[in-house]
Amino acid sequence: MSKKILISLSITSVVAVIVIGGTIAYFSDMVKSQGNTFAAGNADLKIKSTDLEDCDTWKDSCTGKQWEGLYPGWSDSYKIWLKNQSASPITLKVVPYIEETGSSQDLWNNTYMEITWADGSHSTGRYSLQEWKTNSTIELEPRLNQNQSAGPWVVKFDIPEEVGNEIANSSISFNLVFNGVQVGEEGEGCAHPYTYYRDADGDNYGDPSNSIETCDETPPSGYVTDNTDCCDDDSTIYPGAPELCDNKDNDCDGEYDERCECVAGLDGFPCDDGNLCTINDKCLNGECVGTPKSCDDGNFCTTDSCDAITGECIHQCNEGTACNDGNPETIEDKCQLVGGSCQCLGYTPECTNDSDCNDGNACTEDKCQDYHCEHINYGSDHLCNNTPKCSFHEGDHQYGTGGDYLCQGFCDGQGHCDYAGNCQKCEAENASAVCDTRGDGSGYCRISSCNLGYADCNHTFSDGCETCLDNNYGSCGEAVSLDENLCGDLSGCSNAENYKAAKGEGWYKVYLKECNDASNKPLKIKARLIVPPDVDYDLYLYSPCGHMLDHSTNHSLGADETVTYTKTDTNNNDSQWFYLEVRYYSGSSCNNWQLQVYGGSNCF
Repeated sequence: MSKKILISLSITSVVAVIVIGGTIAYFSDMVKSQGNTFAAGNADLKIKSTDLEDCDTWKDSCTGKQWEGLYPGWSDSYKIWLKNQSASPITLKVVPYIEETGSSQDLWNNTYMEITWADGSHSTGRYSLQEWKTNSTIELEPRLNQNQSAGPWVVKFDIPEEVGNEIANSSISFNLVFNGVQVGEEGEGCAHPYTYYRDADGDNYGDPSNSIETCDETPPSGYVTDNTDCCDDDSTIYPGAPELCDNKDNDCDGEYDERCECVAGLDGFPCDDGNLCTINDKCLNGECVGTPKSCDDGNFCTTDSCDAITGECIHQCNEGTACNDGNPETIEDKCQLVGGSCQCLGYTPECTNDSDCNDGNACTEDKCQDYHCEHINYGSDHLCNNTPKCSFHEGDHQYGTGGDYLCQGFCDGQGHCDYAGNCQKCEAENASAVCDTRGDGSGYCRISSCNLGYADCNHTFSDGCETCLDNNYGSCGEAVSLDENLCGDLSGCSNAENYKAAKGEGWYKVYLKECNDASNKPLKIKARLIVPPDVDYDLYLYSPCGHMLDHSTNHSLGADETVTYTKTDTNNNDSQWFYLEVRYYSGSSCNNWQLQVYGGSNCF
């Protein structure tokens, strides 16, 4: 019994152009689908290809490529997979051949086809399509048992470079047929097939996930009967192999270099001191010694350290620390976190003396206070008004008509008050403000304290305590993504792609992936909130916009918060989003907190 899977092609050349000194021919072809034909029996052979149109699932037949503008020296190929989907437990051998549906003898003789494995081995041989029409014996390897699939095979077509104008203005069409023939119709069957395993590295131990079945008692080249190799890409790795102290599990027992202590005579030999924050670990005087990893980024504004859990460098921005930005025109240079970069920045002052603040208005007193201009309205007490009320000693301790300023000092004879350290009004947003006295006795307003949940981070009185620490920012549905591909089931500990540094509250999310489907290891996530001094934040971990999984509420100023969660592997794809909420509790700080997220079994 047999079943044919057909891929129909037609190749048509266009009129060749004759050029002095050579011949040029152009060709085109198209591929279309044909139905299946059945002989008696229940053999069922399916085809699949990622290169052919609408053929990415198992089908009876496929629509192929469409090639145009072919020429001598042209070649192309596509990959196919085959599957024995017979209803009963039969073994199929697969015999490819060409079935003619239209002809031009010159083109049949000069178009070639070859089928190989993806690595180039197990070739059917390269023959013209004319020769393939008469083929009935070339068999693809391996044979397919019931429900067994194999591939990819690579089907290659080409036209030799030496082909001339003899095939111009000609065309052919044909079906590429894969004939699935039940083994045993001609006495070829076997009651008990043999299973052999791929031995790619030649160490006589096979890959348990890569096997074939045949009727032969002798394994084919590149296959063995043993299936216990834990790494078929390295011939030094197999069960019972000697440990080579090469940071590999040579003997497949799940441990690395377990017998490679730094004994005498091994000075200079590579080793592992177990510290992720050292490099170039080597044996020295019987001990494994590494060189401390340098994390110095050359930035005065950062405190550089190595994370003992991940081995990654951490550059903590020392926000608010005085520094020198190298610009003589700026003042109050401080370390600042700008767009994720820690920089030394100052600002250009609005003024340095009173003359910088002259606004040309005779009814204002212009002063430079803390590098900012202040323009104080004298009100109706001033000589610039038509009816001055603060002439020499007249109106002492009185309100000026038309104004709302009380002269709490003495009229100075120049038409304005000597305030003697008093202020008219001291009001600021989200703050308590008081009047204070400068060294010269003049008064100015300053912020004495911020309301709960606010901080004065720019030291500008006009906008008060401008930084909101209790801002209820965002929601679970608006969470900012820190990583969409964080592995949660690997043996190590992986950092999220981004860490977050900010002030105030917020929602953030991480997509924790199951990166090793076969490991059956649980998904683990850990998040750490590094809290600056003088403020208290709490950290909460949720399932997707719902159930709280863990929370950390260390109600001490400057106390860090840590949450963890372990999700059991259900043998399905357990990947999912996890949501983190940073919530303000008390205190005040202008420094940023930092949110760091890790995934993997060794994070906690």
